[in-house]
Amino acid sequence: MKKIYCQACKQYYEIEDHLSPASYTCMKCQGPLVDAPANAPLAAPTPGTLGPGSLPGGGGMGAQPSPKSRLAYCILGILFGALGVHNFYSGHSKRGLIKLILTILLFWTLVVPLGVFIWTLVEICTVNADSEGRPFDSKFGCLGIGAILLVVFLFMGVTMAIPAGMLLPALAQAREKARQVSCVGNLKQLGLAYLLYCDANNGMPPPSMDLLVPYVGNDKVSHCPSLPPEDTRPAYRMVIYPFSPDKMTRPSTAPIIIERLGNHKNNLNICYADGHVEAKFVQADSYQALLPHFTDLEDTVLAALADQLQQWDNSPEW
Repeated sequence: MKKIYCQACKQYYEIEDHLSPASYTCMKCQGPLVDAPANAPLAAPTPGTLGPGSLPGGGGMGAQPSPKSRLAYCILGILFGALGVHNFYSGHSKRGLIKLILTILLFWTLVVPLGVFIWTLVEICTVNADSEGRPFDSKFGCLGIGAILLVVFLFMGVTMAIPAGMLLPALAQAREKARQVSCVGNLKQLGLAYLLYCDANNGMPPPSMDLLVPYVGNDKVSHCPSLPPEDTRPAYRMVIYPFSPDKMTRPSTAPIIIERLGNHKNNLNICYADGHVEAKFVQADSYQALLPHFTDLEDTVLAALADQLQQWDNSPEW
């Protein structure tokens, strides 16, 4: 036990050693109490007050804890719960300090501030008086609140994982669709370069894809965006006809550039002799299996195309 006294009226009291005098007020004048000096003289007893012979445990009245408003505790928790102000108000500084440090250092994570917010809500909803009369969530304690936060975070993780699992395939499909659109753009540029080459060479088609590079100005156009950068095999292949596209009566049906099988799942982008590009839904394991997808072809075009597709199937680089 230790002695405390009121500086205003010099009234003395006794409290347990681990308690703080700041938590109590004088029963005579309601003034603040402080630790009594070791050599301080004791005041004479007065009616209705405690004297040196009437200390707690000896039949007298003990010092009362300073009142704390639970309403104020809850209001502070709602307004400044992330900073732990309500914990400092109730005298539970460790909790307040933990909240303050977490909020200042980890506010950018969003998860930690959310956890502190839930922690504060639990404290407000379960507020009770502790052994010293201060508002405190003694109903659950630190371990109980930790368990509640764990359950809440697990629930949040599950509820976020389910939509994410549903959203990721859709995002992957959207990215692949964007790559297919970019691939169509590449083929349009290559088709335009093909026609420009024919115009510059008396209508004769180019014998090699390499001759189209000067007309597109960028070798990256010949690479499909859906392929990994380390894949150096040709992404597109040009059909070499032994005659000028001007000789074709139906150039819109004659393919001049076909992309490699497997660039896009079950889809194949094809550029035709009139410069337009189509995306066909095909399921083929060889280039010769593509022939039925090209209809209304002239006999000369059909023969040249069939021979070209057979060569591609026999080529090890394809």
